[in-house]
Amino acid sequence: MVARAHRRAEALRLRYVDGLPVATIQARLNISRSEYFRKHREGLDALASILRRRWGAEAVNAFLARTAGGAAHEGPMIASTVKNAGRLHVPTRFIGRETDLAILKDVVQSAPLTTIVGPPGAGKTRLAIELAHHVRESFPDGVVVVTLAELTDESLVLPAIARSVGLFDVPATDLSSALANFLAGQRRLLVLDNFEHVIGASKDVSHLVSNAPDVAVLVTSRAPLGVASEQRYPLEPLPVPAAGTTDGDSAPIQTNPAVQLFIDRARAIEPGFPATTQDLDATVAICRLLDGLPLAIELAAARLGSLTAPTILSRLTEHPDERLFLLRTESRDGVARHQTLRHAIQWSQSLLHPAEVRLLADMSVLVGGASLDAILAIVSPDPADLPSPSAGRLPEDGWGMSAMRPVPEAPSSGDVLNRLGSLVENSLVLRRSFPDGETRFTMLETIRAYGMELLNARGDTADIRRRHASYYSRLAAELAPAMRGIVADQLLKRLDADLPNIREALQFLSESGEVADALSLLVNLEYFWWLQGYRLEGLTWLRRLLEANGQRIPETEIAGDQLAGALTMAGHLSALSGDDVGAGGYLADAITLARVHGPVRSETDALHHLAVLARARGDDDRASEYWIDASRKAGANKLTYRQGISFWHLGLLACDRLDYVSATQWLSEARSVFEANVMPIGRALVQFTEGAAEMVAGNLLVARGLIEGSIRDLTTYGSSTGLMYATGTLAELEFLEGNASLALDAAERSNYQMRQLGQERGMSRNLITLGHASIGLGDYSRARRAYLDALRRSLPAERLPAIGAAMLGMASLTSGTQEVDRQKWTLPTNLPTSRTCLEAAQVLYRTVRRPLALVERKHARDTGIAFPDPASASVTPTPAPWFSDGDALPPGVPVDEHPLPDLKTVLTLARSLAATIGQRGTV
Repeated sequence: MVARAHRRAEALRLRYVDGLPVATIQARLNISRSEYFRKHREGLDALASILRRRWGAEAVNAFLARTAGGAAHEGPMIASTVKNAGRLHVPTRFIGRETDLAILKDVVQSAPLTTIVGPPGAGKTRLAIELAHHVRESFPDGVVVVTLAELTDESLVLPAIARSVGLFDVPATDLSSALANFLAGQRRLLVLDNFEHVIGASKDVSHLVSNAPDVAVLVTSRAPLGVASEQRYPLEPLPVPAAGTTDGDSAPIQTNPAVQLFIDRARAIEPGFPATTQDLDATVAICRLLDGLPLAIELAAARLGSLTAPTILSRLTEHPDERLFLLRTESRDGVARHQTLRHAIQWSQSLLHPAEVRLLADMSVLVGGASLDAILAIVSPDPADLPSPSAGRLPEDGWGMSAMRPVPEAPSSGDVLNRLGSLVENSLVLRRSFPDGETRFTMLETIRAYGMELLNARGDTADIRRRHASYYSRLAAELAPAMRGIVADQLLKRLDADLPNIREALQFLSESGEVADALSLLVNLEYFWWLQGYRLEGLTWLRRLLEANGQRIPETEIAGDQLAGALTMAGHLSALSGDDVGAGGYLADAITLARVHGPVRSETDALHHLAVLARARGDDDRASEYWIDASRKAGANKLTYRQGISFWHLGLLACDRLDYVSATQWLSEARSVFEANVMPIGRALVQFTEGAAEMVAGNLLVARGLIEGSIRDLTTYGSSTGLMYATGTLAELEFLEGNASLALDAAERSNYQMRQLGQERGMSRNLITLGHASIGLGDYSRARRAYLDALRRSLPAERLPAIGAAMLGMASLTSGTQEVDRQKWTLPTNLPTSRTCLEAAQVLYRTVRRPLALVERKHARDTGIAFPDPASASVTPTPAPWFSDGDALPPGVPVDEHPLPDLKTVLTLARSLAATIGQRGTV
């Protein structure tokens, strides 16, 4: 006993007095890593016990907080790159886990993968967030929290991580390696919360930590991941007072962590608690009875709004028959602590009416919360509102469910509202209100899991899940017309809140073999998957439903028109993910099917996506053909949104070609369609593009009024997608007017908006403007980074216009007055010369036969680059019409004296340049 105590004390002395690292202490004491952490914890527990008796709880907590790396902090804020996360705030005090925090602070900074393992309700998430706050200084590249509780499909884990760290444009088939490469070299902490739902993704996490060794991963899970690199940390319930410690002196009892937690939560309801000795005695007994489990303790304390502490204890101990029933199903490993949470949750049900218990079970199919309408539809649907199996398709803009089933009679909506109110009052359901006036109801994940077990025991799980899937399928069908129009942010946010339920509905329909219904739900939300940055997830679902064993689903198993819509969506999302080749195949098949089976909407959508791909490649003639064809078919079939958007894109294409007359004609057609059909966001899109057309004509003052007016309208209507493009056009205008600083600011704002929405494919054009503006400000290093980034984004799909503009920018960095700054920039020694980059740009522009864009014309003039008009085979430069003084570009180099390389050689050069990202002197 004395020897073991000496070992514990020696471990603490070496760590905190001598300041030795863990590995050195292991060697000194000749112990394993796990043994060190065990002795470390035992030593701190023993020391804390002595100090509590001598100094009191406050001093002890301060000491333990210092061993964890700093003073205690209430409600940690963690800098995060997660979309919409910003700084994560936890509104409750951190109580009783100081020893765990001290140990894990060392572990997480040395182990590549740390898993906090424990039962539901043990406080794994709360501890992980507090730990992340304490160690954030050790991870200069940031701390990212990825919540997995709402996922049930392991294949969605990597897309969730990728989206959280800002990696978007990667095909789903290459995501594992791409994510590891993206994170390689970063000192970053990834917190993966509630991993037990997707335990099959353990191998993906193992691959990640093996290939990105500087990244640390902290996992919370009910079960260990079971991989070689894992350092497990079992999280036990809070210690409770030993029997017989109630001796009239309340101070030592109130320093117990479990009792502290109960008192802290109780004081949020009764500030003077505990008011009597009876209150304190009951608190100690409750904490013992609940085995110190934090969630159970917090649920018990919440009852003080209607019951006294002695009454709560009485109901727990003297009236077990009032509990609903005792769960018989054991957990996978059968450990006792899993039963503890069940007892705690069962206790919380003891005050419920059986009808309220039934509602709790029904609501367990709702993942991540739901609106009141969803709850009423699921537990109390009106059969008259449901389409019958013979109803067929919904109108043109939405797919209907093909196999709706009648639902049994249910309680009235008034009864459901009353029972829901009781669940909220008893803290089993949380009510959250939002600024837009919507109220959503959520359950803690552990409570939801308990409710699901109740539902399974009842025997009608499949029926309730079908009601759930039916509701969200109807919702998607109702929103489909707006989703295929120009979408406002408010609608996207509403769907984002329901994403966990959409996933659950897709999962059920997929498991049930109802592929047609699953595709209906999926395709109706096509623009949601796109605009909210979930394209990889949407594509994953599509491929799973469309392909079995590597083979496309036959037309005999699904209606041809529905398959055409699904293939159109697959092509759209594949293009957005950078797979232009795969996208082209999907879209061609979609057009073939749609021309035979319909609907026309799928054909026009597919033509549009093919046009976008052609324009990005620089094949302007083909893009124009596709959009004209789409506009004609859309107009003939009253698809007003597609007709207007096709006209708008034709106007954009004319601006690319510097064709003012055609641009104004197409944009006038688009404006007429949008105004006639009351589409204010569409009208605002046309407005900033009319500004771009005026820039072509040299009417910069008129252009500014149009663009700024469009930005105001798009902000008012809440269209982040339109706003990011309008802001990019403003950046080009500022550059043309010589406002380099304002141009740089606008380009950065547009790119930020694109990153937020996962629209990074469109960033290349802004990066070119940003590079030109940076040269104007004398920041050549920043310009180089911008050009190289544009190359990196444009090369995979060989988007020639953007590659050409980037190569022209690189030419300006090594020409004229900039040449003397080569050493200052610390450029790679193998950087191509200005002439090489210039010739490469010339080949690219001549390949696409597109005129030099306005910003490139001004940039070439400002930097003295000789660049012939790429739209002409002649070496004689074309005047730049928008210059008021009629200046032309400097004369070019005669082609016959310096033969140009072929396109393949040029692309090889561009790839070698893009590969310099990460070298000294670049990014």
